[in-house]
Amino acid sequence: MQRSKKRAVSALLATLLLATLIAALPMTASAAVTATYRLYLGDDGLFYENDVYGTDITAEMASEGAVVTGSAGDWILTLTNFDFSSSASTALSLPGGMTLTIVLIGTNAVTSTFNGHDNTAGIWVRDFDGDVTITSSTGGSLSLAAGDATIDGGSAGIIAYETLTINGNANVTATGGYAPNMGSEGINTGNLIINESANVTATGGIGVKASLGIVAHDYIIIGGSANVTAAGGEAPYSNGIFGARSITVGDSATVSGIGGTATDSSTGIYLNDSLSISENASVTVSGGTAGGASGGESIGLNFSVTKINMTGGSLTASGNDSAISKITAPTTGKDYTVPDGHLYWVNTSNADPGGSGTESDGSFVVERLTYKFVRLEYGTPTPKLTAGAVNRTSNSNATVKFTSNIAGNFYYRVDGIVPDEGELIDIEENETAMVAGVNTITLSGLSAGVHTIYIEAFGNDKESNLLTIIIPAFTPGSSSSSSSSSTSTVPKTGDDTNMTSWGVALALSVMCVCALPVAKKRFTK
Repeated sequence: MQRSKKRAVSALLATLLLATLIAALPMTASAAVTATYRLYLGDDGLFYENDVYGTDITAEMASEGAVVTGSAGDWILTLTNFDFSSSASTALSLPGGMTLTIVLIGTNAVTSTFNGHDNTAGIWVRDFDGDVTITSSTGGSLSLAAGDATIDGGSAGIIAYETLTINGNANVTATGGYAPNMGSEGINTGNLIINESANVTATGGIGVKASLGIVAHDYIIIGGSANVTAAGGEAPYSNGIFGARSITVGDSATVSGIGGTATDSSTGIYLNDSLSISENASVTVSGGTAGGASGGESIGLNFSVTKINMTGGSLTASGNDSAISKITAPTTGKDYTVPDGHLYWVNTSNADPGGSGTESDGSFVVERLTYKFVRLEYGTPTPKLTAGAVNRTSNSNATVKFTSNIAGNFYYRVDGIVPDEGELIDIEENETAMVAGVNTITLSGLSAGVHTIYIEAFGNDKESNLLTIIIPAFTPGSSSSSSSSSTSTVPKTGDDTNMTSWGVALALSVMCVCALPVAKKRFTK
């Protein structure tokens, strides 16, 4: 009996150990699926697309890790360790007029191994009215790769003519193949939205005309903590990001645009309109090797006639020929002026100069053919005070005007000890709201004679310069005014700067002395 119990216990322990080992083994990925036709997601599910649509393979693909749910026109395609490659020009084809959400779990790949006469793509939304969202809540990844076009056509990792959105914590890599007639692109889309904590890498392949990491025909919006790297490959024109009407980067997102090796021009970002950077976002752009016999340029950021809008964050641009350039003519219109308050680092060589940045006063110009490295950090202007008109209306009253470049608060002291820098701000002496532009201080209760007023301001969390203005003495019969911060119109002993006033006073004195004997004689009679 005891021996039977021992055997039963041993068998139970062995079973538990085996179950534990099985549970500890990693889940195996689905085997790679190789096809000669493109995978087509239509109204009724997944098919292999050929001259005549074949058998519905939705169930077969589900067993390989591609599960279709939802309804026609609004499909959800969940990929779980799905590895699909096709020798067709496009690996996964989608009709227009539908919305597709691709959910990523594990490691996934959609690849075209095409080598022939046609446009080629990993994923292609074939018409101009279909939106695609790629997302993951588990850190899933998707690799998209296009084949090679041997005679004609272009090549792109993914083509979505409307809006492509990548969000959640999805990890997406898109790579273009060889393109003999058009461009080779990692991502080609109408609008591109990347946010939350998505990671995207887009790389152009070898292009006979152009190689572009990302090409967007309208706008690009990148936010959250997304990380985006776009790199051009080898081509006459190589750009990290190309063609967008506008690029907006916000929150704590990071964007890197890298130009590749080009026989003509290589640019980190080639932009048709404006670049906007806000909050803690960071944008880095660099031009690659360029030129050759064609004389093209290596430029970090090449943008059109509009502007760079920075309300936060930073921009770092570098190129072997120019860090920042406008795409305008004539040449004199190709410079960029750093806005007031921004910090800037510049270098005539393509290297970070290090050190502390310099605060722009709104007049510093980044000359396109001079500076090969430029770094900008958003900054608000420091208050700058300049003296205005002073009007002494009586012995006891006066008005003092000064100008500030920004709004904030100002502080002042009349006469007394000359304040140290920041002292009036620290003790909040005579605190008054300040406007951007002309400010007026009205004084009363002054004693006769000359006075001095000291003014400081605080705005944008920064202290201004200490402004000192002389208030002239009152001259009876007319108000005394001055526009100078240091001079008075009242003559003083030893002062030879107003000889006319001294001459008039001397003549009047002589006339009075000569008239005294005559007046005395008439009085005696």
